[in-house]
Amino acid sequence: MVVGENTRNVMRIGLGVVLVLSSMQMMPIGLILDSVEAEGPLPDDDWPMFRHDMNRTGNTSSKSPNTNNVLWTHQALKTRYSWGYTNSPAVVDGMVYLGSRNPNLIRAIDAVTGVQSWAVGNGGQTSSPTVANGHVFFGSYDRGIHSIRQDTGALNWRTPVNDWVDSSPVVHEGKVYVGSGQGDFIPSKPSFFYCLDETNGNVIWTFLADGQIVASPTIVNDQVIFGSYDGNVYAIPTEDPNGDGMIDLSEVIWIYSVGDRIVGSAAVEDGVVYVGSLNGILYALPLNDPNGDGTIGPDEVVWKFTTGNQIWGSPGIARGRIFIGSHDYYAYALPKEDPDGDGVISANEVLWKFRTTDKIWNSPSIAGGKVFVGSEDYTLWALSEETGEFIWNYIMPLQTDPYGSEYLYSSATIVDGRVYIGNFDLTVYCFGMDDDIQPIVTGVSPANDTLDVALNTDIEVTFNEELEDALITDSSLLLQSSSGEYSTGQTVYDSLANRLLFNPEKDLVPNERYTVRLLSRYFQDPAGNPLDGNGNGVLDAEPHDDYVWHFNTSKLIGHKPWLEAGSVTPQQGHLDTSFEFFVTYFDEDGDAPIAPAGYVKIFIDGSPAGAEMVWANNTNIPESYLLDRDYTNGELFRIKTQLGFVGAHRFRFECSDGTNTNQTGEYFGPMVLNAPPEIAVPIQYVNEDEEHNFSVRPYVQDIDNDVVSLTFVEDSEYCEIADGHILSCLFSVENLLSDVVNVTVSDGINIARQGVLFIINPVDDPPSLRPGIPALPPVDVYEDSVYVVDLDEYVTDPDTPKELLQASDDSEHITTVGLNLYLSYPQSVSFEKISLTISDGSSTLQLYLDVDILPVNGNESQTEVTEGENVSFWLLMVLLVVIIVVLVIVNIWMIYRRRQSSESPNGGDEE
Repeated sequence: MVVGENTRNVMRIGLGVVLVLSSMQMMPIGLILDSVEAEGPLPDDDWPMFRHDMNRTGNTSSKSPNTNNVLWTHQALKTRYSWGYTNSPAVVDGMVYLGSRNPNLIRAIDAVTGVQSWAVGNGGQTSSPTVANGHVFFGSYDRGIHSIRQDTGALNWRTPVNDWVDSSPVVHEGKVYVGSGQGDFIPSKPSFFYCLDETNGNVIWTFLADGQIVASPTIVNDQVIFGSYDGNVYAIPTEDPNGDGMIDLSEVIWIYSVGDRIVGSAAVEDGVVYVGSLNGILYALPLNDPNGDGTIGPDEVVWKFTTGNQIWGSPGIARGRIFIGSHDYYAYALPKEDPDGDGVISANEVLWKFRTTDKIWNSPSIAGGKVFVGSEDYTLWALSEETGEFIWNYIMPLQTDPYGSEYLYSSATIVDGRVYIGNFDLTVYCFGMDDDIQPIVTGVSPANDTLDVALNTDIEVTFNEELEDALITDSSLLLQSSSGEYSTGQTVYDSLANRLLFNPEKDLVPNERYTVRLLSRYFQDPAGNPLDGNGNGVLDAEPHDDYVWHFNTSKLIGHKPWLEAGSVTPQQGHLDTSFEFFVTYFDEDGDAPIAPAGYVKIFIDGSPAGAEMVWANNTNIPESYLLDRDYTNGELFRIKTQLGFVGAHRFRFECSDGTNTNQTGEYFGPMVLNAPPEIAVPIQYVNEDEEHNFSVRPYVQDIDNDVVSLTFVEDSEYCEIADGHILSCLFSVENLLSDVVNVTVSDGINIARQGVLFIINPVDDPPSLRPGIPALPPVDVYEDSVYVVDLDEYVTDPDTPKELLQASDDSEHITTVGLNLYLSYPQSVSFEKISLTISDGSSTLQLYLDVDILPVNGNESQTEVTEGENVSFWLLMVLLVVIIVVLVIVNIWMIYRRRQSSESPNGGDEE
């Protein structure tokens, strides 16, 4: 995307103002510093910048702990609008440097004790600080780039810029490189990238991108590489080519467009740039433009890998692998090189992936054979770098006030065997063990320089302390013959006995001298101390701390069987799922696993008693595996069983041909998931206005036996859950014959929902006076006339239409039709109190009506119905109005005619 010329002119004017301001700064407080290049390996006790080094690899040769032991925490005082630590710590010279926003402070904390040394204002910091040459450099939300003294926090210089700074600086050859622009969700806006003088903060040159630059720059081979919110990855020179103070697009080394925002930093190794985007794709780009046209074209991309959601963090690089986290909850380990060369890392080419419990915002850090990554739910995970197996995690307290929805943004920093990370609650955590003693080997079998070792021998090693078994793999021990061939096999570590067993897949070669090597990085104690293979008490690291010994094999005395292709299907299920395990048996001598001495067994979850497996081709004949077949080519054995607890399971196989035995290493899987409960409540028949209570629990099944811990929820205004499992309902609704109440049951992990049908048997409600009417009002009636009283105005029935209600009375002067009363009284009666009964056919309402009879003052002829009298009156009035209107019209017509006559030529004499 190219910035318009008008936009550039405006930005140049703004930049001019910035340059004027920067030229007016105070002179540096400290001495002018010599520049030091930070490229290349760094000491184990240093992590001076975001992602450890200028290549942003996130990788260090330091050891790291194998437990989540917290050595110390440092919690700062929160304010009302604390943003806490959203950046990653820098650890240099035994001090932890970390800044926060609200409170706007950067702190120096002792890395060993957690005691704060100093804290100074930082303008509000969300990016990681960089420590170089005795100073701490950082950008802030006060639109400034800062340099302060590392020992005291005193200000060296501050350069104002035109926007917030979420990017973390890098210091290289006397210059500070950093991007600007706030990392929020506003549309992309043009933002500057700055190159400053390290000693005084003066702006040397700038580059203008079309979007915010939140990513931290990566420097390699005099190229500055970073991504932007404009969807571009830029590679620009570290020096301004023409010296005009601004690098423009014509001077850019290359650009690659991903089409979506880039937040994380690029990591570079061996001529390849790795960078992720919010489109969920991790890109591997060439460091140098292949055809020199200034752009990386689609056909020049090394490879792509697509995750299931956005990528916000930066990739890590270690030992031929790329590590990345995604919002799809997974941490991934990918090969650096595309295995099949098709330009795509496919799902089956992923080395491993581990599902966390929430989105991953931060970046993986690698140390001591482990990958450290955090998930949104404040959980730090430690995984095996080799296999992705879970080693430990730590769940930080949930933040509820005032920003409980914020996430774990900070990435882990690992220095001298300790892991440092900041959290949103203004707490810095330090994980580690106060243990610097390396584990050692206490015994091996066969012993060193043993002769005539049997060809079916297993290798056994014992250690002086417990080791982290998640780090030990089949590649942890190397067994090589004098002819140069390596023996593959299965490695099993027994943590209770501190013993390692290596089982070669095939018999050893006769008359050979074998060398056994234990790779020290795979054998670590809880503190992360690797094996002291040479026994000198010093951490020399691989290969010096590898443990090595030798033995010689004997002449050929026969072959032992071996097992291959162990598997299980399905890969996940529930407690009632039947899992089928398979393994293939081989024996070069063609020996069958004949009982009682021979067998093929499976051991699940470390069980000491194995279950015997069956020849797979004859599943209906359990004894068929006893038939002697051509086992040289391999025969498949199987067993089908259910597993006894929820969680991850492991298994291994063992076989015997009657003389020799062999076994595999442990396989991990399958996963038994917590099954959702099942709810089946029958139809409920209830009476209206009658409370109905029943327990829902008998109608719920849960194969995980979670019934006692089930919780129930309903969504009805007529029902509620009482005592945790009693559904209590009361239906008092007119004309409601049925209702469906949704009942949800949860076992704490899964939920099930059923709409329970209630058939409501209506209860006959008696008639009643309408609300607000305490009694029937008295009635005045003229004698010898008919008066109508409509009781519908006063009486109601919730379940009977008014047409079906019938009134009755005890008076001879009243005629009733439905709810209408027709009253007619002679002159001889002056008052009557009437008893009324209102019936809906099954229940009644008793009322009283007071009637006053008024005389007509001697008018004996007044016998008409009162309502008829009223009608006559109104007819008379209408007739009178009509007569008046006619007279008015006639009068107007007469006047008009006279005027016409007076205006005629005859003088109006004619009639």
